[in-house]
Amino acid sequence: MKQFFLTAVAVALGLVAQTAQADLVVTADNLDLRATVISGGANQAPNFGSIDFAPGFTPAQNNSESEDIVLRWSDLDLVGGTATGSDFIDFTFNVTVSSGAGNINFNGQGLRPNTWQPGETLTLSFVSATASAAGTVVFDGFTDAGFGTSGNASTADGSSATATVNGVSITNTMDGTGAYQYKNQDAGGFAASNSVVWNLVSEVDAGGGPIAESWTRNVDFGMTFTSVPEPSSLALIGLVGGMIALRRRR
Repeated sequence: MKQFFLTAVAVALGLVAQTAQADLVVTADNLDLRATVISGGANQAPNFGSIDFAPGFTPAQNNSESEDIVLRWSDLDLVGGTATGSDFIDFTFNVTVSSGAGNINFNGQGLRPNTWQPGETLTLSFVSATASAAGTVVFDGFTDAGFGTSGNASTADGSSATATVNGVSITNTMDGTGAYQYKNQDAGGFAASNSVVWNLVSEVDAGGGPIAESWTRNVDFGMTFTSVPEPSSLALIGLVGGMIALRRRR
């Protein structure tokens, strides 16, 4: 009888293990936050699925000092954990500029305060996330971000802009090649955080022409989805618990 009981418990536990789902970790490398999010290619490389604006969301232009950006991570298999599927995660970031920096300029170059001056900041923060499948989504944090500088290269030769990105200093210098330049550098990684803060330190006009503009654009981050056990799994867990309780009574 004891051997039968142990065998039955082992079988039930095996079935629970088979039906339990492992966490699915998804990461995005260089998510390109511009007025049009670019899916795929060199600008965005999520290890699963693709990211774009959520259906019905259109980013505002020069509207306020704080704005939510609603995105959808689609083509996921949240339960099976394979490369592609029909599941998705909707998530929201908030972008806020420091008081006095002007409204948020969200266009084809990226994000910036409309009148960004040294000492002013732009902050991108995680707000919330929900999944199409039953389960929980945990934001694992931002781990890297870039700082960009654009301008007419021929008239801004030698002009530069410096900013800190979560404390990491980045300097972009225009070199006078071509009619237009956009230079972007990553911070090179930082401790996982719920926010990225870009602080413009200085802009130096060395070429006698208009100073190049500073922008924020790309971020790296990750999320972990944990599925809720299916009813059959919960029933098996209850069965095992009942069998153990019955055995102890005897």
